[in-house]
Amino acid sequence: MHLANPPRIEQYSGLKHGDDEDDAFWLAEMLRLKILPAGYIYPKEQRPVRGLLRKREHLVRLRPSLIRIFHRPMGKRQGLRRDSIQMRGPIMTES
Repeated sequence: MHLANPPRIEQYSGLKHGDDEDDAFWLAEMLRLKILPAGYIYPKEQRPVRGLLRKREHLVRLRPSLIRIFHRPMGKRQGLRRDSIQMRGPIMTES
């Protein structure tokens, strides 16, 4: 038995019928040609760690937009214009 990764499987454009039998033949052909993208199921003991890593990756990607959301109103109120590098530091206050 092989576990395939459906999002990475190319759709066959010449397929005229979309039933299970034709899909099975198409998957078997890809497997025979060794181009069927494999899927992977993590062992139970590794799944929580993977979940935490995925959440961390999401937060790391979200960080710049959260910084902009926070600094934009502060800059408008104080009349300051800051680039993205300056936004990473402390908030500037009026002297």
